[in-house]
Amino acid sequence: MKPRPIPLAAVVAVLLCGVSAAASTPPELRDVLLKSAVRIRYERGEGNAIITGHGTAFGVDLRQYGYAGRRCLLSAAHNVLDDSKKPYADLKVEIQEGTRSWWSQSTVLAYDGDLDICLVQAGDDLPCLLRLAPADASIGSPVLLAGSPRGVPVALFEGILTKRFERGSARSAAQVAFDHGDSGGPIVAVPSGEVLGVAVAGVPKDGDLDHNIGLFVPLAAVTAFLEEHRRGAPLDTPQIARVVPAVVAPASVPAEKILVAASAAKPVTAPAAPALLPESTPRPAQAPKVTLSAPEIVAIAPVNRAEIPVPAPQPKAAPALAAQFLPPPPPAQPAEQSSGTHVVQSGENLTRIARQYNVTLVQLVAVNKLSDVNRVLIGQKLVIPDSANSRN
Repeated sequence: MKPRPIPLAAVVAVLLCGVSAAASTPPELRDVLLKSAVRIRYERGEGNAIITGHGTAFGVDLRQYGYAGRRCLLSAAHNVLDDSKKPYADLKVEIQEGTRSWWSQSTVLAYDGDLDICLVQAGDDLPCLLRLAPADASIGSPVLLAGSPRGVPVALFEGILTKRFERGSARSAAQVAFDHGDSGGPIVAVPSGEVLGVAVAGVPKDGDLDHNIGLFVPLAAVTAFLEEHRRGAPLDTPQIARVVPAVVAPASVPAEKILVAASAAKPVTAPAAPALLPESTPRPAQAPKVTLSAPEIVAIAPVNRAEIPVPAPQPKAAPALAAQFLPPPPPAQPAEQSSGTHVVQSGENLTRIARQYNVTLVQLVAVNKLSDVNRVLIGQKLVIPDSANSRN
């Protein structure tokens, strides 16, 4: 199979957009994004040839989901899965430290082919980690995409959030320079630098892509995916890291909530192999066919918590927020439950409820239009999706 020719005009336009973003992005935010976003590649044999495909991934702080260390990355699932939907055996991410760089052997920890998102673990510590945003952004908000178009080094691209996820769609959209290879990069809020989603696709146009539109997995779906693959209770022990304050963040926002970077006292140790591993000119992998239609798994807009019914206090009632990480209490029958619904009891959480009814956490969040997978109220009535449909 011959590689597709790269439209020169498209490459030039994308690179120029990257230069524009670099000029107007605060230096500290630019530095952290360029260190946390990395190229990810796979290699596979095809006859006597070795085919190399490129995409983007980014380091993310997942202590709140029980992941210790500085080796976790998020990316697009199609960057790590072969034609049989199995993770590539030879998967690497490019780690840079100062003037040195090397390709670190990596492993896929979890993936969701429908959402097109995956969790990857690098073989070495990452120099920088990003944090997930506490809430989604509104339409018209400025965003940045860190990506590696056509496999070139990671660059930054400014954009505007133009379409938020809604029922029937598992994607949000931004007006931003987008090309093959940017999939898997972070969409971050400006100026906080916190992650709003994972870029996964472009919109087909004239046999290629519309280079002004990028689609991404929204924050609610990202957090639902991570909750479903939680490793344990939140970790309070700080990682070896230093805090990089954002230049234009409000003074009232603690610096540790903005960005996490690598420790200056303990630099990343490169493998014994040469610091810079040569990379042959890659043949661009056949880009997956992307359409605007989305899978049945849906992400939901935030709800008005004032509309959630809260029952009157009962004697010895547990706190209003269900204990998400306490040991589960003895099984108890719901006080009120009808066909297709479940009333939340003390000690329950969304993960346990989803498993009880043999549905996915993502589907449970979607059907009930929940904006926060970590918050559920005692007495709250949840609609339970049909288990057969939710697993399809």
